[in-house]
Amino acid sequence: ALLLILFVIVKLLFFSGGSVIYVDTGILSRGYIADTLSITGPVEGTDSVDVTSNIHAKITSLNVKEGDRVIAGETVLLTIDPEDLQSKYDLAKSNYDLAVSDKETQTRTAQLGYEKAIQDLNAAREDLNRKTVLYGTGDISRVELETAQAAFNDAERAVGAYEAEGGKVIPDEALDIKIQSARLELEAAATNLENATIIAPISGTVTRVNTKVGQFADDIENSAPILTIENLDELNMEIKVSEYSIGEVHPGQKVIITADILGEGNSESGIIESISPTGEEKGGGSTERVIPTKIRVTEEHSGLMAGITARAQIILEERDDTFVVPI
Repeated sequence: ALLLILFVIVKLLFFSGGSVIYVDTGILSRGYIADTLSITGPVEGTDSVDVTSNIHAKITSLNVKEGDRVIAGETVLLTIDPEDLQSKYDLAKSNYDLAVSDKETQTRTAQLGYEKAIQDLNAAREDLNRKTVLYGTGDISRVELETAQAAFNDAERAVGAYEAEGGKVIPDEALDIKIQSARLELEAAATNLENATIIAPISGTVTRVNTKVGQFADDIENSAPILTIENLDELNMEIKVSEYSIGEVHPGQKVIITADILGEGNSESGIIESISPTGEEKGGGSTERVIPTKIRVTEEHSGLMAGITARAQIILEERDDTFVVPI
């Protein structure tokens, strides 16, 4: 009991005070501070074109490789077998000429037939009129009159079998349909022949080549384009901003861009260029909506590369020469 009382007295005398807190101190200073919104997204060229073809013919020459720079309207990217396409064009031209010639022949034949039918009808009419008079005078039998009447009826039906206007036979619509079909095939063959040489549609850099010589132009693995050209002189970032933060983001805001390719501590600048007028699903089962937003990289000689993922820090608000604390 005495030991217990002694212990309590010692604890009360020596350990009843609060614990000591040690802190670092510093002088309050002025500096720069910013409120940022950080979002990751892919880096891509400002303009991109997938080169495709619907021509079922083999590629005979491929003149570019990944990394090559091309000039719009000048650089020949590839050539598709012109001999095969020329043969298809010649066949289509022959079919078209044959359809036109067939219409002319059938129309001319029908016109001659119509004119003969008119002559036969006139002759049958005169014969019927003459025999009607003769029958009335008793010079011919009723059988002869009926024969003349039948011949006239046959001549009328023969004329009625033709569709004519103003003495000219109207051609069968089927002939025009055949010509139109042949014309479309000829135009398609001419277009394919013209497109056998594919020229760069935009200036930029070839970033993907998904084919090789000997492969059919319209049969690329996994339905990929023949090749892709991107304008890498200017780069963009495509980010998805949450609907809960988009109210703080607007075009013209400064952006600090970082990526592993730039190295530790390095960054590049950009600005918010545009914000989509509509949102879309975030995905992953979330009910949150996100708004596609485009960032333009403003560095003239960017160290970024299209196709990589970078982090964009959007400067929502900033202050300079204001009191700041280290934490």
